[in-house]
Amino acid sequence: MFQMDACKYLVCALSPTPPPETLKGPEARLVPLRGESRIHGWIIDAYGDYDRDSMVLWLWNERGAHRIEDPRFLPTFFLHAAPAELPEIRRRTEILDGVREVREVPRRIALEDDEARPVLEIVPRHYRDIREIAHILDSNGGYVDHRLYNVDLRFSQRYAMDHGLFPMGLVRYGNGIWTPEEEHFALEYPLPPLKRALLDLHVDHPAGIPRMQDKLLGARLEGIELDGSEETILRGIDEALRSADPDILMTDGGDAFVMPYLARKAAELGVTMKLGRDPDKFAERKGKSYFTYGKIVFKPGQYILRGRLHLDRGHFAMRESDFAGLAELSRLSTLTPQEQARLTPGTAFTAMQTNLAYQDGCLVVWKKNRPEDFKDAENLLRGDRGGFTFEPEVGVHEGLYELDFSSLYPSIMVKYNISAETLDCACCPTDGLAVPELRYHLCTRRVGIVGRVLKPLIERRRYYKKMKKEPGPLQDVYTGRDTILKWTLVTCFSADTLIPYRLNGKCYIDRIEDVVNRYLPNRTGTVSCKDELRVLGFDNHLHPEEKRIAKVMKAESPKELLKVKIKGSRELLVTPNHRFFVFTGAKEFEVRTADELRAGDLVPISTRALWERTTSATINLDGGTAQEFEDMKPRKTLFEFLPIISIEVTPYENPYVYCFEVENDLHGFVTADGTFVGQSFGYQGYKNARFGRIECHEAINAYARDILVRTMEIAESHGYEVVHGIVDSVWLRPKPNADAIEKVREHIAGSIGLPIELEGRYKWIVFLPCKTTGVGALNRYYGLFQDDEFKLRGIELRKHDTPEFINICQEAMLGELSLASTAAEFLERILKAVDILRWTAKCVLDRAIPVHQFILTKSVSRTLTEYVVLTATAAALKQLEKRGFPVEPGESVRYVLMDARARDSERKVRVAEFLEGDETPDAWEYIKLLARSGQTLLAPFGYTEDKLFAMCKDLSDLSLESMPDRAIAIQEDYKSAGESRSKARGGVGYKKPWRVIDDASADEFPADF
Repeated sequence: MFQMDACKYLVCALSPTPPPETLKGPEARLVPLRGESRIHGWIIDAYGDYDRDSMVLWLWNERGAHRIEDPRFLPTFFLHAAPAELPEIRRRTEILDGVREVREVPRRIALEDDEARPVLEIVPRHYRDIREIAHILDSNGGYVDHRLYNVDLRFSQRYAMDHGLFPMGLVRYGNGIWTPEEEHFALEYPLPPLKRALLDLHVDHPAGIPRMQDKLLGARLEGIELDGSEETILRGIDEALRSADPDILMTDGGDAFVMPYLARKAAELGVTMKLGRDPDKFAERKGKSYFTYGKIVFKPGQYILRGRLHLDRGHFAMRESDFAGLAELSRLSTLTPQEQARLTPGTAFTAMQTNLAYQDGCLVVWKKNRPEDFKDAENLLRGDRGGFTFEPEVGVHEGLYELDFSSLYPSIMVKYNISAETLDCACCPTDGLAVPELRYHLCTRRVGIVGRVLKPLIERRRYYKKMKKEPGPLQDVYTGRDTILKWTLVTCFSADTLIPYRLNGKCYIDRIEDVVNRYLPNRTGTVSCKDELRVLGFDNHLHPEEKRIAKVMKAESPKELLKVKIKGSRELLVTPNHRFFVFTGAKEFEVRTADELRAGDLVPISTRALWERTTSATINLDGGTAQEFEDMKPRKTLFEFLPIISIEVTPYENPYVYCFEVENDLHGFVTADGTFVGQSFGYQGYKNARFGRIECHEAINAYARDILVRTMEIAESHGYEVVHGIVDSVWLRPKPNADAIEKVREHIAGSIGLPIELEGRYKWIVFLPCKTTGVGALNRYYGLFQDDEFKLRGIELRKHDTPEFINICQEAMLGELSLASTAAEFLERILKAVDILRWTAKCVLDRAIPVHQFILTKSVSRTLTEYVVLTATAAALKQLEKRGFPVEPGESVRYVLMDARARDSERKVRVAEFLEGDETPDAWEYIKLLARSGQTLLAPFGYTEDKLFAMCKDLSDLSLESMPDRAIAIQEDYKSAGESRSKARGGVGYKKPWRVIDDASADEFPADF
């Protein structure tokens, strides 16, 4: 048991005011005083105290964390209406109980406004009154006449903007005055050496997966083991935290399990726990939290501590870039590290726009509804195009150069000043900058807010991208900052989202991926839908109607999506910026992005089927399996508003995400489970984005197409052939007497005016065919640079659903091929690569591979009752349900195939969490998967799945002792398959999830496995 006396030392972090010691160096003359103290340090946390109506900030310096409270902060919001109506509105508002004061002030209400307009500034009596008063005033204006501003800005963000502060920034505080001591957008800045401690729980989980009701067996806090009774363990955690006093409490799955589990246990046992430096304000949300399939599947709420940072190692920023990236994003967005960790870079970008608008004296609209401008048919056709692509030549190519534009789309927005208020501006109708192919112009007199926000971000990323290559003690810091800045926004659904639709008069339910791929089979982008493709939706009066799909969209996916769970076992997997309709009263919807949703928000759900489903059958439609039914008949009285249960960040395996654009308001459609969601066409394009317009989206793509065509023409003028090109990258083959590639790069950069970089020259590169059509796939290739680094796209080694032994085999095959320096040598080494595949098949048949390397990960697209055939996934779902773990559509299951032909779920598969370690997988079924991975690499050279499978049937010429030589390993940066993107491996519990093979038995297996 942990002993308090062993780790005691004096700290000031738990004191409401700093202790009376002096600071070192130049601060030695300053004596902190109670109340109006003078102090120097970094802001690590800020929040509004709703009980005391005051702002609380925590500063960290070498003496610890210091609490500063400011009761003078009064958050306000604004109302705009016709000037003649303002006096009467003011009189009605002043009599509301929650209103302290109303005053008329001049403010700019739109980015394009040059002059301020009269608005009412409403000061609430208490912090918690803002939303309620805003809803009352919005209702009084019929949800149309009153435009409200600055309603939903975070208190910490408001306070930072008012005082010129930013989290993780170095400041001085004295006599109630804040003085920043760093430039907000400084490229080089120190970070406080915050003390971290990892909290992990050991929970008894007889069902195989930890649950809320399971017994607490132990805990570990940064190496300190705690055991005993549950009450003893809880008190030990509390005492250890007080004694060690870490600034950052790290967890694996803290929001979803660790924190609510501790809160429930503490309440049940009557133990008082204080995990933050101020008393914790979170409470357990309704619902069930548990771990499954190696990741968290349910998130009851955000468990944010006060004065101490609670960071989950599975959070996006921490997972992708560690604390250096999180601090970078927090500084730029002015959102505190705990808030930013649970949000996305997209939210940070919006926050930066909001900050800049605030500094310009422009209010931020609460509910924006800017419709798309009217266009004739010709301009719709011209604008309705995505990025330009060149179809690659399938096969191996030698000596190609790859040129990449650096942050092409953001660079286009900055260079050409593309923003909502600059496109078709009123001040430049005759001398504005014309958009290629389109009848738009861009302002030449004012710089738009999008460009003003993006420009420093682009410059920062270029700087960090350069610095991370320089050896030094800050290399990891630069890498983290570069990583967090590289993310761009897409706004779509996961591939498995089920959509009911009508196509050419017949009705189906299908995965959105299969629908969109009929129009975009081999590339990403946006295209018009010329078929009579219709989905179900609602008009402005909330009457059901069929809506024609005008466009379909396919975009490269981020590494993680948001899982939105809705009451009634409904669930959607979407990108963080996807739009949802949230019911706010009467017939009013507020449009929010997924990362702005909160538990309890009401979303519209159809209570009865929107279609007649009298007969149903599984059919093959254009290469994809769909559910066909008889008819879609809109009905009446369909709406019910159900609360959101949770919003959770979850890894995403598919390389693409998808969406539709429908005609006519309301611009949204219904998914198969009845959820009515908004469509989303990019953060510049969606009509309800705070600072976006669909016309901006069209202009950006028009410039991108023009740039790629001009790039091709310049390259050809210097003696190069374009072998492949996609949006912002081109692969060039030099002809005899071609100019030096650096001369080509400089010509392109100088002519186009955007930075373009030489990604490298390939010894060889293989462009792979599309699996269904055989033509060159746009984003599936592998190649070896001159410096022996691989670049891999679209193969099993880059995916997360592949069994580990297949990843190892494919890596070894690539290692063998990497010994080739020319295309001819590559062809000679194909047979040796095939031998590696056959030797791996021999290992499978001889049971020389541990069972956990056979685990498959599959996304669940429907509930268990909807499975007609006992597939492997359905068998895994049955096993989980039998043990009390129901799985919802959109979640993933992990299992090992035991007997693919079995009709009993227990014999067919074994769920990964229930493995004992001595199972015998279905060898030939896995050899089929192995042959399929071989086809991925070698399809251009005649090696199909069937041919490779046949070559594995006779392995008498091989033995385990004659293992093929392994060549160089794939560098870590170029492989991601077989590894969890989350550092929270298996979630709670520091015990292994399955039996570990001991050293003696491990010696029986080949070293590489």
